[in-house]
Amino acid sequence: MIAILTESVDPNAYWRKLKQRLKQEGNETVTNCHGLNMLAEASTKDISMATNPKDFEESKKVAKQGGNVAKVAMK
Repeated sequence: MIAILTESVDPNAYWRKLKQRLKQEGNETVTNCHGLNMLAEASTKDISMATNPKDFEESKKVAKQGGNVAKVAMK
C-alpha cells in the first residue's frame, strides 16, 4: 500500500522512517498497527500482481482491497 501511495522505491524504508518520526512525536498507534500495515502492503502487492491495474483509479481499488484484508485479520 505504501509503495502505491508514495511511489517510493523502498516502501519498507519509507515506513520505518515514518514510524520513527511518529514515535518521536509520542504516537504509539503506529507501533501497534505495524503488523497490520505490513499485511495490507503484502496483500495489495499480491492483488496488484494478479489484476495488473492499468491506471491510478484501479490502483486505488487494489490498495483498498489490500487494506480490507488487514481489516478482516484485525477482527
